[in-house]
Amino acid sequence: MKTMKATVFHGANDIRVEEVNRPHAGAGEAVIRVTLTTICGTDLHIVRGEYPVKPGLIIGHEPVGVIEELGPGVTGYKIGDRVRVKLIHTDVERGFIDFARD
Repeated sequence: MKTMKATVFHGANDIRVEEVNRPHAGAGEAVIRVTLTTICGTDLHIVRGEYPVKPGLIIGHEPVGVIEELGPGVTGYKIGDRVRVKLIHTDVERGFIDFARD
């Protein structure tokens, strides 16, 4: 199985970059190779232990990246498209593509 690097929460003030199994796209999903992301307020609350999550959670969201795999039923996108993930939801939108192409 392919792996990828991810930021994994282990407890308050304990996050680590680890190799984890790369997910596969299910129906209506896409796997995105992250090329840029940032830390937001939610991430800070998680790291500080102020927002309850279970150890082992992969944290970080709102990334920009390239579609590597599309699941059944995904339309309007193709492998290689540059996209951004909208908030903490799993749906993608193309509004950031022009900026990300540069």
